[in-house]
Amino acid sequence: VCVCVCVCARVPVSVCLCVVDLVCFAFGCASSPVLTPPSPSHTHNTAAAFFVTYEGTKGFLGKQLPEHMAPVAHMGGACAGEVVAGLVRIPFEIVKQQMQANIHPSPTAAVRAIMATHGPRGFFKGYLSMVSREVPFSLIQFPLYEQLKVSWGAYRRRMGQEPGLQSWEMACCGSLAGGFSAAVTTPLDVAKTRILIAQVGCGKIFNHPPSVRRSEFAVSTISLHPFFCTYPHPQDGSSVMAAMRNVYVNEGWRALYSGIAPRVMWISLGGAIFFGVYERSKVMLSGVV
Repeated sequence: VCVCVCVCARVPVSVCLCVVDLVCFAFGCASSPVLTPPSPSHTHNTAAAFFVTYEGTKGFLGKQLPEHMAPVAHMGGACAGEVVAGLVRIPFEIVKQQMQANIHPSPTAAVRAIMATHGPRGFFKGYLSMVSREVPFSLIQFPLYEQLKVSWGAYRRRMGQEPGLQSWEMACCGSLAGGFSAAVTTPLDVAKTRILIAQVGCGKIFNHPPSVRRSEFAVSTISLHPFFCTYPHPQDGSSVMAAMRNVYVNEGWRALYSGIAPRVMWISLGGAIFFGVYERSKVMLSGVV
């Protein structure tokens, strides 16, 4: 329905990115770092920033590079997209984390406290760390997604069919690309979780009231081993590697892949919904605008 409204209103093609993002949020699914975790307050802005940059960079590099180097253009577009999207996402993430840690009573109070303590730079702390986590996922997902579409189109051509893919076929490509990327980057996600939990402070969660201690955030904190307090503060990309090394040394390599099954299932489902709706929206809007 949202897509039809956009088409009738002759909205620019980039707006379909917001539509897709909100559709995925309605289903509670996430397909990439752009949508992880889903939040209606900022994911549509992040997705728009990411894909406008991704499509623009991919198109520019595609004209400069030979055809056999198309994956390089896709990787460049994905990298540039994450860098720009991170600038939109990180301020919301910082406020959200402080709210989840029960540090401030409201988002307004959190914003005022950050401005008073650190100034505008306080809203971008951990930006390099975030980008260093998100870029590897996109560097795998988007070139793989584009290549799967090309291979599927070539298969249809050999079968005597039209090379253009249907929406459900592109959704399958997105699901496969997202699931594979999720599996490969699970250690980065584990490190991110440990770092964010360590930010609250060792043992601080036990000072909260019972209702907070029973929350998902508190349970995740309590379930960690005592040495989680040794995780570094996420000021730069090196903290992610340090956290991964910490997990490996203290818990073994299997701990780096904790939660891989639900992560792969979740992102595979999100990838199918996201890319299926995204590609269909592009086709519908490109013929109108």
